[in-house]
Amino acid sequence: MRKLFTTTATIFFFIVCKHNSVNAQKVIPKGILIIKEACAVNYQANAKAMERQKKKMGEDFYTAADDYNFYLSQLNDFLNKKKLKVINTEKNMIKFVQPNGSIAVIDLSKELWATYFFKPGSKPKKIEVVSPESEYDQYFGK
Repeated sequence: MRKLFTTTATIFFFIVCKHNSVNAQKVIPKGILIIKEACAVNYQANAKAMERQKKKMGEDFYTAADDYNFYLSQLNDFLNKKKLKVINTEKNMIKFVQPNGSIAVIDLSKELWATYFFKPGSKPKKIEVVSPESEYDQYFGK
């Protein structure tokens, strides 16, 4: 009886471990943002990437960053008036999921900044932050 219990427990243990290892493959890595609803996604590289870029660009980096932050602020004010959800992230992979299950994955690892519009049923669109009204109207309609 004891041998039967030990054998059963061992088999159960291996099944549970195998089942958990299969589930572990489905875990979403920390660097991926999953989007399923209408929104704007503002991406900004992490501090380490920013430091590398500062060294490459020198003083020009600060000019570019100031410009981008100004336009991003204008964009966020506009989107708040439109009541569109805005997600700010440092995750360098964005997974846009459509209602039919199709997926678009955007790799932002080589970008410093980027903004995307998304609505279910349409492809995500990278936008220019300098013209939020026209970008919004073209993608979402008036």
